[in-house]
This record gives sequence, structure tokens and C-alpha cells, in this order.
Amino acid sequence: MSVRFITPTEPPGDPPAPTSNGPPVGPRRPWLRTIAAIPHRRIWFTLAKAAFVAAASLFGFAAGAAAHLGFAVGGAACLVGVALVERLDIDVRDDEQQQAEQAQAQARQDREDAVTEYGQLVNYTLTPIADVVARMLVTPDRQHRKALFASVYTLAVKALCDLLIPATRAAYYELVDGMVTRRFANGPTTQRARFEPGSPAARAVIRLITRGEFVYVPDTRANPAVRPSPGSTYRSVIAFSVRTDNHPFGMLTVDSPQLDAFTEKDIATVRVLAKLVATARAAVDATVPR
Repeated sequence: MSVRFITPTEPPGDPPAPTSNGPPVGPRRPWLRTIAAIPHRRIWFTLAKAAFVAAASLFGFAAGAAAHLGFAVGGAACLVGVALVERLDIDVRDDEQQQAEQAQAQARQDREDAVTEYGQLVNYTLTPIADVVARMLVTPDRQHRKALFASVYTLAVKALCDLLIPATRAAYYELVDGMVTRRFANGPTTQRARFEPGSPAARAVIRLITRGEFVYVPDTRANPAVRPSPGSTYRSVIAFSVRTDNHPFGMLTVDSPQLDAFTEKDIATVRVLAKLVATARAAVDATVPR
């Protein structure tokens, strides 16, 4: 069984023309944000308008006293300055309000996306795995339980490739008699079949598995402890130990060709699936009454 997504169907024909419930949004003006970032901007705007008003009053008084056209023009120019500063203040406040509304809309969309992704994780990944584990707990034959466990780590690995970013590949490795061997992999390319016993990479992986640790490496080329396979283009990796209390079983890995590709949410998803795989692996060795 593979993880699948529900995608909404679109009605046939051309998409409807966009509509608006208000005035059209004007072109972006990045310089407004530069002005908005000025410390104490509103105080400066108030002082500027007050200065223009004072200057207009002085020019008006001088024009009345001297009957000189130049003073009248200067007073009119000051009044225009007041209007321009007021217009600029309004534009900056409108831009700030628009940014706030866009941030709220993005936050709502992020919440909706999170709910959708959680539903996909539960319905098409966690539920099937939980069903298989439940069957394992009532299956007396160990070989049958072992076959069921293979379907668990297969589901988990495929789920990681479907749930995380594009071009992600994932694998489940098992630790048996000091050797770490790949049991299942999925993705555009395949990870190494095993870690050579005694190699630095093998020692690091065994240490991770036995200690129940996890690692996220955002840039494999910048981390000397990580040694990608020869010719590998994958740049970031997550590896979680598959382990119960005192029983190390293996490792669940995810990697991507993108630099620093994974988020905290991705790490949490791998953690949950690694725990489920560990539970299923422990069920293989459990004693089930006949």
C-alpha cells in the first residue's frame, strides 16, 4: 500500500475571472517600507506638517504685509508640502495594513495546510501502520509477523517520500550482528546497500542506532562526520534510530538534494514514523499466545 493524497477536482472549462470585493491593489512600492522603518516616523511626519503649516502662516503674513506675490507662492508651496506629507503618511499606513492582512491570510493558509497534511499523515500513513501492528500482536507465527513488519517499514519509507519535499528519498536500515544493511528504499535514486563494517560511517551509524539518537545534517559537504556515497548529490539528511528501550533495531533515513531542505515539522514526522517502526519491530520478537 502506498501513501496517496486527495486532490480536489476542478470543474471543466476555463477558470473564472478573478473578482475583488474592494478597490484594486496598487503596484508594490518597496520604498514605502523603507520610510515605514524610519525610527519615530509618525513624530517626524507630525513635525514636518507642523513646520510646513508654520512656514505657510509666515509666508501668508508676509504676503499680506508686503503685498508681494512671491510670499503668496511660498505660502501655497508650504500648503502643498503639508498635503504631500499627509498623503505619504496615509500611503505608508495603508501599506502597513496591507502587510498585516497578508500576514494574517498567510497564517490562515498555513494552518489549513497543516490540518490537511496532518489528515493525510493520519489517514494514509499512521492508520495503516497501526492496523498492521495490531495484526502482528495477535499473530502467533513469527515468520508471519516478520513479513508484516516488512510492510510496516515499506509504508513508512514510502510515506516519507510522499509527505516531504520533492526529490526526497528514504530508506530503512537494519542492524544485525554488527552490520547495518538496507532493507527497503524509495526515491529517485537508491541509497547504499550497507555500511561497510569497521568504516567511520558504519561506526557513526551504529553509535546513533544503539544510543537511540537522531541527527539532522543541513549540509553534508560541510559536516566531516557525514560521508555520502560516491557521486551522491544529496546535501541534507535526517537519520533517526529505530529503537525501543534496550533493543536497537535499525535506522530510518531521509535525504534531499536541496541544502537545508527539512523543517522542524519534517523532523517530527520522521520521529513519529521511526517510533512506529520500532514498535512493529519489537512486535516481531514478542511472545504471542496461540
